Amino acid sequence: MRELYIKHNTPITIQQGVIISGCVADNYNCNVFGLIITPRCDLDHEGKVSTIHYLPIVPFKEWLKTECIPQCRQKTFLKKKQQLQKLLVEKSISPTIIDGLLDKETILSVISPYKHIVDLYNVLMQITDESVIHKSVKENIDSQINMLKGCTHNRYYLLESWDNPTDLNVILLRQVKRIQYSLAEKYKRGFQERITPDDVFNNNDIATSKENIIYKSIAEISSPYIEHIIQSFSYNFCRIGIQEMDDSIKNSINY
Repeated sequence: MRELYIKHNTPITIQQGVIISGCVADNYNCNVFGLIITPRCDLDHEGKVSTIHYLPIVPFKEWLKTECIPQCRQKTFLKKKQQLQKLLVEKSISPTIIDGLLDKETILSVISPYKHIVDLYNVLMQITDESVIHKSVKENIDSQINMLKGCTHNRYYLLESWDNPTDLNVILLRQVKRIQYSLAEKYKRGFQERITPDDVFNNNDIATSKENIIYKSIAEISSPYIEHIIQSFSYNFCRIGIQEMDDSIKNSINY
């Protein structure tokens, strides 16, 4: 098993690669942790930065139901809808009939002469049924998970748990959160305070609850894994798009 985490016998100093508790992630209501991404050189010099930044870490199963399945369902729905609209136009039927203006029975009465259109329409309805996962949606989910397992997903990063290697978490690479530096320093020893939404000052992205939350540093990712995560994170914000060379110029290259 790979040595993903550095073993610590003393409280963990806040630096790049350290995981902290009591964090937040958009649209998630579960326990969220955070991976510090602020460069070590900035944190080694007190006063150089006023805030530190982290990426939210959520349980794999929470990511699956909160982001992966809904996104795959929507993506599959739009693709099938476009296919259905094209077939309707070919039969001189207005594609707007599937935009929610008519009930299902009326739509079926219009398209009933065309079995292939009826079949595709039924698939579309099955995709929107949240009580089941249609096989076409599952194909998209499998694709997302395969990218996650292969470290080729540019939005998420799969991470073993620090206290149970069989538990999996997902780092949300496109959600950057912040904590005031003076508050982050307290994570080394840990602190437990009752913090409400009104108490979250200076735009600190920390969890609030009626119950006490223990805010502390709990693990540190070792090298070169933290560098690989930062590289994956950077891909989202450091890409540069340029206009491609004209085909006429490409085709003029001879040797």
